[in-house]
Amino acid sequence: MNLIERLENLASRIAQEIKSVKSNYLLAQVYSADDVLTKVKSVDGPNSGLDADLLDGKHASELLICGVNSTSLYSDNVVTDANNATKSGFYYFTGATNGPVAKYGHLHVTTSWPNTWINQLLFIQEDGQYGKTYIRKKINGTWGAWFRILDGFNDSPLTDGSVSYARVSSALKQKGTISASVDLSASGIGEMTLSANTAFTFTGFEVNKSFLLIIVANGFTPSWAAAVKHIAVEGNASFANSGTFYVSLTCIDATSGSEKLLTVIMKGV
Repeated sequence: MNLIERLENLASRIAQEIKSVKSNYLLAQVYSADDVLTKVKSVDGPNSGLDADLLDGKHASELLICGVNSTSLYSDNVVTDANNATKSGFYYFTGATNGPVAKYGHLHVTTSWPNTWINQLLFIQEDGQYGKTYIRKKINGTWGAWFRILDGFNDSPLTDGSVSYARVSSALKQKGTISASVDLSASGIGEMTLSANTAFTFTGFEVNKSFLLIIVANGFTPSWAAAVKHIAVEGNASFANSGTFYVSLTCIDATSGSEKLLTVIMKGV
């Protein structure tokens, strides 16, 4: 093989190598940032293994991760005036200004509209108020008052406010002081000591409701107003200006304008 043939053969091999390189590599001048981004997006997603140092300019240590101790977040977000904690997040409140008490604690804030509709929940962490929880709201731009949330840690168990037949009947058995106008809408017992001659009137008529009226005459005479018809029982005592009278009243007709009371009058000895 002469020299010319050798050179031609070498040139052919070089051309093949160049072609092979061009098919497997990109030239620097055509390898742009947009091309890199496109290729990254093609493999991005769950389980991709891609890692990033920042998220919107924040390191992982600055973000709250569910189930991870976030104590540092409070110390990084210190507020001395509770009115300045207006963005959703977690704050360390020093208790200096606009708090419910002058004690430090952890402040949780949720905002539904910037600086207009805000909820604040404060957990006190200082002796004397430790564990107490307060809440307040900013409604349409105006801060409301702080209210303490009752809890079993700082407060006695709440009184049972449930309603039962036993409780109602017990309350009805308790004697109360009444006036000359007697409400018959609930069965009960009422007592009145007269200070003048008194004509009793009645309201709240309900059929079968009963009321025991105790009248201490005290030198004055009780009587009935004419508007209500009293159905007397044989053997009733007569009202006088001395002694104590026990009057059992049962509504037997609640029709407006024709109310009737079955009336039993007994005089104490």
